[in-house]
Amino acid sequence: MKSDYNCHSMAKKHHNNHIFEIFLFVNPIDPFCLELEEELLRFVANSDKKIYFRLVSCVDHHFFWNYFKTLAKNKQSLEERNELYQCMYKVSLGYKAALCQGKKRGRTFLMTMQEVFGCQKKSYSLKRMEKYAKKIGLDFDMWMEDLYSKQTREDVLEDLQLAHQMEIVNYPSLVIFDNLNYQYGLRIEDAFTAQDLEELTTQMLPQAEKKISEPAHLERENKSQSKKKSQYRSLDKDSLKLIRH
Repeated sequence: MKSDYNCHSMAKKHHNNHIFEIFLFVNPIDPFCLELEEELLRFVANSDKKIYFRLVSCVDHHFFWNYFKTLAKNKQSLEERNELYQCMYKVSLGYKAALCQGKKRGRTFLMTMQEVFGCQKKSYSLKRMEKYAKKIGLDFDMWMEDLYSKQTREDVLEDLQLAHQMEIVNYPSLVIFDNLNYQYGLRIEDAFTAQDLEELTTQMLPQAEKKISEPAHLERENKSQSKKKSQYRSLDKDSLKLIRH
């Protein structure tokens, strides 16, 4: 099974030895999680820091119930609840199977499923998931083989165990580690923007690096958008929690 980490680095000299590792735990069919994935990708694309990131889709009955309680229409029948749970689990399997064909294709599959079943609110069916697997250009036969493999089921279970180790209980949750203090990480249990992540990771840099950490294009953008600054939000300190790795 290929690793589903993504690495981004613009090879800035002052960050050569400083690496951030980010885990974003998501619901595979949730529109809000899709929005935060896009913010994370925007941060990774624009930051000059060296970043490893991973989108983790996981589901069990505890995750499902916490998610179900947030739905506007949560008075569904037991059969409807089971269908929703199976949808989330099977999309997680499909995501892991897609990752076997590369990180970018895996990510495209996940975000497509969130768009189709979350934003567009189309009902789940295996045929519909298969349709979009073909549409995004996956090797369909390989994907189907991986979808039903024992290894894929084990990989999904490993992701769930990882979520439990990091004390993740709700979607979405983001965890940041850095290699200079890997014993501890920060967990964000709230919405965030790309700018939030840039500022937070800058605060995690050694003092000598902080002075030169902000990319020039972001500095220019901040100045040009000073009048629009109110549109940005700061992370609530209560949403930041220190966790032990």
